[in-house]
Amino acid sequence: MDLENFQLFLKSDMAQTLINLGAIQGVILSVIIWNYPQQHKIANRILSLFLLSLVYLYVGPQVLELVDSPFQRLYFGFRMVTPILLILYIQSLYKKVPDKKFSLLFFLIPIDILVIYLSLKLRSNGIISSLQWVIINQSWFIIIFLFYLKLIFKQFNNYKTKVLQNLSSTHQVGLRWVSQLFFGFLFIVSFDFLLSVISSRSGSLDSNTASILSILAFTMFMYFITIKGKLSPQIYQLRNLEDSPITDNKPSHVEDVGHLKVVSEKVINLMETEKFFREEGVTVKDVADKIEEQPYIVSQAINSCLGKNFFELVNGYRVEESKNLMMDEKLNHLSMIGIAFEAGFSSKTAFNTAFKKHTGMTPSQFKKEALF
Repeated sequence: MDLENFQLFLKSDMAQTLINLGAIQGVILSVIIWNYPQQHKIANRILSLFLLSLVYLYVGPQVLELVDSPFQRLYFGFRMVTPILLILYIQSLYKKVPDKKFSLLFFLIPIDILVIYLSLKLRSNGIISSLQWVIINQSWFIIIFLFYLKLIFKQFNNYKTKVLQNLSSTHQVGLRWVSQLFFGFLFIVSFDFLLSVISSRSGSLDSNTASILSILAFTMFMYFITIKGKLSPQIYQLRNLEDSPITDNKPSHVEDVGHLKVVSEKVINLMETEKFFREEGVTVKDVADKIEEQPYIVSQAINSCLGKNFFELVNGYRVEESKNLMMDEKLNHLSMIGIAFEAGFSSKTAFNTAFKKHTGMTPSQFKKEALF
C-alpha cells in the first residue's frame, strides 16, 4: 500500500470505526476496573480515571471539531491530568494516597491553561504568527511533560525499591505491568507529539491524518491493556506495600552498626540452618517476626551489612538450593519447575530469571554442563 492509498484508508469509515472502538473499549474497561471487587480499590479507581482521561485526551479533539470557537485549544489545558493520575496510581501501590505534596500537582493545570489561553490571545490579536504560536505551545508541552515524566520515573523507582527491599517475589506486585503501562503511555504521547510536529512544519502529513494515526496508536494501547487484564487479572489485585518499610543503606548512628551486624547474622543463620527462603512468598516482615526484630531494622541490616536487598538475598539462596537439588540423584524425577518450587520460587519465569542472573546460564544449561 503506497502513502496515498494509506491516507485514503485513514480517512475511510473503517479507520473511524477503529477509533470509536478504542474509545468504547477504554470506557468499558474503566467501568470494569472501577467496580473490580477487590480490597485494594484505591489503586484500581485511580487506574480507571487514568484510562478515562486517556479517552478524553485522544477522542476529545474529534468532538471539538464540531465546535466553532477560537478557544478550542483550551481543551488541552486538562491534558496533564493523565500523567498526574499515572503518578498517583503508582504511588497508591506502595504508600497512602492522596499525598498532599503530589496533590499540589493539580495546581499546575490552571498554569497550563493560562499559557495556552495567553498564546491564543496573542495569535488572535496578530501579535504572533500561527507558526510562532505552534512553536510556543510545542516548547511549553515539552517542558511541562518532561517535568511530569521525571516525577513518574521517581515514583516507579521508589515503588521498585520498596518491592525489592521487602518481598522475595514480584508476582503479586506487578513491576512489569507498571513499567508496561508507563512506557505504553510514553510511546503514545511521544508519537502524538512527533506527528503534530511533522504535520505543522512540513507538508508531507496533513493534520487530519496525523490525528487519526495518533488515535489509532491510542486504540492499540487500549486493547493491549484490555488483553493484558484478561490474561493476567492479578494486575487488578496487586499487593499494597503501604505498611512495608523502606530504608536507606546507611545506619544513622555508629552504635547502630553493631546491632545491625548482629541482625544480619541472625538473618543468615535463619536462611542457612532453617532454609527459611523456601517459604512461599516470604517477606522481610516474616523474617523480622521470626527473629523478633522490627522489619525496618531487618531491611536496613540486609542493605547495609550484606550489601544487597531482601529480594536479591532470598533469591540468591534459592538459586544455590536449586543447584544442589539438580545435583541430587534422588531427585532426578523432578522437573525443572518442580525443582523451582522446592527451592521456594513461585513460578518458572521467576526461577529462570533469577538463575540466569546469578549464574549467567539457564537452569537447563547448568544441569547439562554439571552432568558432563
